[in-house]
Amino acid sequence: MYERLGEASLKDGQPMEIGVIAAPDADWRDYSPILVVEVVSPDTADKDLVRNRRLYLRVPGIREYWILDPRENPALPSMIVYRRQGTRWRRYDYAPGSTYTTRLLPGFELLLNSRT
Repeated sequence: MYERLGEASLKDGQPMEIGVIAAPDADWRDYSPILVVEVVSPDTADKDLVRNRRLYLRVPGIREYWILDPRENPALPSMIVYRRQGTRWRRYDYAPGSTYTTRLLPGFELLLNSRT
């Protein structure tokens, strides 16, 4: 179950949306995300592609940040994946039609094609 829990702030006051997949009685403060997934919209592109990337790097537990971008073709989104390497992100680009797997979710495959 996904539950949007509201917004929190980093130490410098920058807002971050908080949501978790957890049991109904879970308290979000007991968890640190290892993966963040965002879908770009025209209204949030700068936030998702620039600001949030810097903010999420400041959260040590986040190991991957996925940005799905359906703006060019909603049926065939592209995806940017940032993987943490020490104190930096390493960027990987995935074209529409690609399949993405990650060690964070064994057995999971994400096909970047909404038609199948």
